[in-house]
Amino acid sequence: MPKNVRTPRVGKRLRTRDRLLVATQEWLLEKPASEISIREITDRAGVVHATFYNYYRTTSEAFEAVTLLLLQTYSHVIERTVADITDPAERVAASSRQTMHIVSSHPSVGKLLFDAGLSTPSLLDGIRARIGDDVRMGIDAGRFEVDDLDLIVSAAAALGLGVAMDLYEGRLSESSAAAVSVLILGILGVPTAEARSILARPLPAHEMPPLPLSLVEQTVQHGD
Repeated sequence: MPKNVRTPRVGKRLRTRDRLLVATQEWLLEKPASEISIREITDRAGVVHATFYNYYRTTSEAFEAVTLLLLQTYSHVIERTVADITDPAERVAASSRQTMHIVSSHPSVGKLLFDAGLSTPSLLDGIRARIGDDVRMGIDAGRFEVDDLDLIVSAAAALGLGVAMDLYEGRLSESSAAAVSVLILGILGVPTAEARSILARPLPAHEMPPLPLSLVEQTVQHGD
């Protein structure tokens, strides 16, 4: 963080919320969401049972907060990855490749995505929004040929998420999964040979922080 940027204030309420979210993530990495109780979360967080209700009404709300934190952290990694890339096609490919790298190098992320029972609609909405931004940029630049934006974004999101699941479950290697970017670029009208050339370019190195994710650390780093 630059020296002239003020560090966001981290108060007691944020730290307590962070402890609850960390504890929730730890439990989600151990067993399905349907088996986790509020008492288990508060005991692991080291707070009294009633404290939970100052932040969330149900475990479902806590799980949704974990989903949001995961999506925000993922978005920050992708934003850093594509920050210096101006070609929309390369941005789409880099985002896809980085996603596969995250799932491959952080099995715990895959566990939250595919095994823990988090909200699939929320995850898909976040992924669609990420893809949609880059596709619109490509359309505006005349880089992509798209007849139905909503359909293309949904297809690309579903394709990417399905490949990520197969990667997590060991049915695909990271290199094979990364090649999904060629298919996505094909949907967007990019010729196969060019898409493969884009795939061969170096991927900027930006890593996802390990789980459990910290709301405090994200607030300090990004001001979220």
